[in-house]
Amino acid sequence: MSIKDTIKNAQLGANRISPVQTNAPFESGPLSNHWGTEAAYAYQLIGPYAGNVFEAEIQGLDYDNFYEWSKVLLRSAPVVDATTGDNMSEDWQRIFIIDRHIDFIPVGAYVKFNSNVWIVFNPDNVTQDIGSAVIQRCNTTYNTLDWYGNVVKTPMSMAKGKILASSPYYMEYSAIMDGYGHALLQLNDDTKGLHDNTRILLGNSAYSFYGVVNYAQEFTGNDDSVHIIKADLRVNEISENDDRVRRVADGNAFRFTLEVGGTNHMPVNEQQTLTAHFFRNGEEVLDSEEHPLNVRWESSDESVVTIDDIGVVYGVGIGTCSVRCILIQNEDIYEDFSIEVEQPLQNGVQFIGNVPESAGVFTSFPVEAAYFENGERSNKTVQFYLDGVPENSVSISVLDGNNAVVDVWTASGTLTIIAECEGSIVRANVVLEGF
Repeated sequence: MSIKDTIKNAQLGANRISPVQTNAPFESGPLSNHWGTEAAYAYQLIGPYAGNVFEAEIQGLDYDNFYEWSKVLLRSAPVVDATTGDNMSEDWQRIFIIDRHIDFIPVGAYVKFNSNVWIVFNPDNVTQDIGSAVIQRCNTTYNTLDWYGNVVKTPMSMAKGKILASSPYYMEYSAIMDGYGHALLQLNDDTKGLHDNTRILLGNSAYSFYGVVNYAQEFTGNDDSVHIIKADLRVNEISENDDRVRRVADGNAFRFTLEVGGTNHMPVNEQQTLTAHFFRNGEEVLDSEEHPLNVRWESSDESVVTIDDIGVVYGVGIGTCSVRCILIQNEDIYEDFSIEVEQPLQNGVQFIGNVPESAGVFTSFPVEAAYFENGERSNKTVQFYLDGVPENSVSISVLDGNNAVVDVWTASGTLTIIAECEGSIVRANVVLEGF
């Protein structure tokens, strides 16, 4: 028996190169055998000492959690053109994962190494006993907006269109190839809506997808095994709605705004609660489990007002400042709200904050007033009255001695709201508007 066979048998007996459990999903069938496992074990021993070895991250090694990332050690080598024997572009590489427990790399998985993102184009899951695949470098991104308006960048490989010189249509097509290209990207939650005629901005040009292939299954009959999109691109005209700064097609047509509700004037040592209202493409949206809406409040001058996490503002000192409300899910969306903190009346009744100048039909708004004695707010009850419009046009509901809610039922003239206490009277006018 040769020394080589003796060493091999000793390793087999020590279970060092016996078949091990790999990451291959059950659909792929068993790939390991004693001879293949021997090769995988040897590669794991010598692989780290080879050239072009990188620490990398890759998706898909746990096929049931395809989009999760795993850290691996891999070797990268040029891809050789089988017809010419020449190395292909550096955008094409063959990778080998240095781990004998990994013999399966799924198509469509992204790989991160060497400061680039790559996509698995052609895995060797049938012929190799080690994890091996041909990958293509993603040289651009497909930019879209998420629900909140954040830019989402999906790595994409873009190659210029090619045609053989022997084609009978060579002269016809050669003049327009600069306006065509081939795209390769991953199918995921950010790209699943991509279809023919979807527009994209690349550099200073716009393109449209066509010939979209988003159905290629890795395992026949398993729709969940589709993880790659192949498509062609053809040049398109730039639209005024295109966001050329962030390179998002039709990005300027998207609107997400917020408005702050509250009063712009308040007495010192008083407090009020500000509210945030959100509008997506003109329609008000509410906080939900699917799309939470959380805000952060900031005061520009805490010597004038302070504000807590839920929007409660406290007037600290006389002066004017602004409060900024920032949407946490997209901090580019914010609203500044001006507040003036005033010295309260020495004696008499006073509205707390602003009463709106106008109100629409079927709307409600709060009013608050208080009686001050020697510049301090008292607990005396304020009486509210309405005047100037028919009784059935509006109604007022007193919540406590100082707060009330006015409901507008019909649009009719100018409403006068009266607050009275201890013989002191203050009035505010509100114009009632129709639809």
